[in-house]
Amino acid sequence: YARAPTRTNVSSFVVVWDHMERFLLEVDQIIELRDMLSPTTKLAVNEAGVIPPDDNHKGVEDSPPLYYNMAAALYTVLLAELTVKGVDVVGSSQYCGCPEIPEWGINERQYPGVSMTNWTTGSGNPRY
Repeated sequence: YARAPTRTNVSSFVVVWDHMERFLLEVDQIIELRDMLSPTTKLAVNEAGVIPPDDNHKGVEDSPPLYYNMAAALYTVLLAELTVKGVDVVGSSQYCGCPEIPEWGINERQYPGVSMTNWTTGSGNPRY
């Protein structure tokens, strides 16, 4: 995961693009090794995307809606870059995370910042 430095300061989200670029350089190294050692081996990347800090800690405020737009944009570019590089499978996380919702029996956060759905409506968010 790329890491956003804050949960709510949208101007700070720009650093996730640097994280993605560094990750893509690492992917290039892995592809080079794969091509030398086992060129027919398929490549998969899982848990791709961005996560806000302290995402599973109690009492932190939820990320603003713009965070999910940024996360979707990053994932879209990452997916395109990995496809061009020949990565066969790219996975994201997670379908439905949420904050604490005691009335639903959910007493601990479930990484809401990586959720692909709105936990109150069930509809897809921009990450979806």
